[in-house]
Amino acid sequence: AAVRPVDDCMEIRSVNTLRWDGVSWSAASTDGIGLLMVARAFGYSSDSVLGITGGGGTARSTALAWCEAGGKIKQIGGKRVLDEDGPWEFCENIADLKINFDNGEGDISIKYGKMEGTYEERIEELSKNPDGRWLLCAQHLYSWAKVWTPEYAEKLPSLSLLLNRLVAVEVNLS
Repeated sequence: AAVRPVDDCMEIRSVNTLRWDGVSWSAASTDGIGLLMVARAFGYSSDSVLGITGGGGTARSTALAWCEAGGKIKQIGGKRVLDEDGPWEFCENIADLKINFDNGEGDISIKYGKMEGTYEERIEELSKNPDGRWLLCAQHLYSWAKVWTPEYAEKLPSLSLLLNRLVAVEVNLS
């Protein structure tokens, strides 16, 4: 009773954002909506088939967000797999987009590795190859909009602006 979910995080057993307001905890699962935001930013339609390798919390969050946006899931395998009776819709069609939660690879990489180069070179690379930076930015935008300060959701920056600022900070710190 002390935890107030702001989405279906408890149903899918995937909580990665918490906020204590002095009385209770708010909880959310930001991975799926973050991946959905990044996929859309790169032109993938959310009503397509998403191929998922893995079945952990991030995979469950992603499968739910993808299906709620009108898409379907093709389970490709993995160390763990998604529960058959989860709130997602499986299909056997060819995947339009693939995400591998076991090794971090796929059309969108979940890895956040070190980058080299100038600001412009890094932005050019990230505009063609989305990595964990994109997901980090998208997840934080969702967290701020739904958990931490929903009253200021309209004032949050765009996904691309936040990513650009993150890369600028990385360049200045290196």
